[in-house]
Amino acid sequence: MVQDQKANRTPPYISYSTFRTMVGNLKEHGVPAQMDSSVLGNFSGTVKTQLLTAMRFLDLIEQGGKTGSKLNGLAEAFQTPQWGPTLAAVLRESYKPIVAHDLKTATPHMIDRAFRDEYGAADAVQKKCVTFFLHAAKDAAMGLSTHLSHKTRRPAKRGSQQGSTRKKALIPVSASATAALESLHGVVAPPVRAASSQLVLQLLEPGMDDDVQNAVWILLKYLRKKETSGGAS
Repeated sequence: MVQDQKANRTPPYISYSTFRTMVGNLKEHGVPAQMDSSVLGNFSGTVKTQLLTAMRFLDLIEQGGKTGSKLNGLAEAFQTPQWGPTLAAVLRESYKPIVAHDLKTATPHMIDRAFRDEYGAADAVQKKCVTFFLHAAKDAAMGLSTHLSHKTRRPAKRGSQQGSTRKKALIPVSASATAALESLHGVVAPPVRAASSQLVLQLLEPGMDDDVQNAVWILLKYLRKKETSGGAS
């Protein structure tokens, strides 16, 4: 019975950058009366489910998807000085057993054990749950110990072995979009794969410089406009 209760309380295990992108979309387009798959059209089916699970755990929506002041407040605070305090309040309320530990002195083992004892998720899922929480806590400026901060850093990419990867066909971004990006803090627009604007979402990261983040948003809006109008010419 206890194990079943824990299973129903699985914390967010989606990529934090994807969650952050969703909140940005809500700020741009408005928070609907109900959150369901129809308003998460830019994400895959699996990601939609994970986002809804995350919002339920964080009490941003009710079981039926109904939204309220909490989600509205988070969206309104996005990219403003109130983002950190607003997000921190959400995290402290939803992760009470975790934030009961002093995050400024806690070790990775202490946090892992707290998640295991409280939520009982499978090891692979638990690792993602902890990763989401640590990135969110860092973005909310909740104060992480040096040991925990190390876990939010991306590992250095290994050099690819010769012949181990194939180059994929790229399509150029229009000159106007490139110029808009380059005008902001010297950011040069990356080549965009023909797949979709989903790839650009991965560029958004917590702690990213505001000018760089704005440049990514410009590129993302451009790509979505092209996709909506039938694709890049």
